[in-house]
Amino acid sequence: MARLQGLSKGCGKKTQAPSPSHPQEPNWMFVPALELMPVICAALGRNQHVRLTATGSSMYPFIRSGDVVELEPLHLPPVVGDLVLAKCPAGSGAERYVLHRVIRVQAGEYFLRGDAQKDWEGPFTRGDLLGRAILRYRHGRVRRLDQGLWRYLGLAWNHCAPFNGWLVQLTRQFQRPSIGLK
Repeated sequence: MARLQGLSKGCGKKTQAPSPSHPQEPNWMFVPALELMPVICAALGRNQHVRLTATGSSMYPFIRSGDVVELEPLHLPPVVGDLVLAKCPAGSGAERYVLHRVIRVQAGEYFLRGDAQKDWEGPFTRGDLLGRAILRYRHGRVRRLDQGLWRYLGLAWNHCAPFNGWLVQLTRQFQRPSIGLK
């Protein structure tokens, strides 16, 4: 599952003040997603965009741990291929949230799957879906996730679901090494 953390320091803006233990790194404060979800839901409810730092590998290769994802409120119902932030149904144990791709819509219910996963989750109701991912920030580059090339690549990836495990291993072979960024 993709776990999400929001940035709290400086109202979500980067601060360049070095910390004593890591003088070369920005001074970040990470807040667990569960503590931030009421704020995130309220912001999306006020028609505001929200940026979150994704953790986990369920959306690899399109979203990697450490990527910042920008969410917009859901004005229109999500469609197949959209990346949505969803609150998992209460029957699934502890409260948790996932950022996964819509793989099927049937009779007003939504079924989701992480790009690096074989199994789908659902059904989710429209009320369980909180926002749509539209941008991904990684190493100073921005990718639009909800239109154009990256949307079509995500749809193609979704159709290759039986082969995703193999494709994930293949894409990891070509992944650029990290340049010391968290």
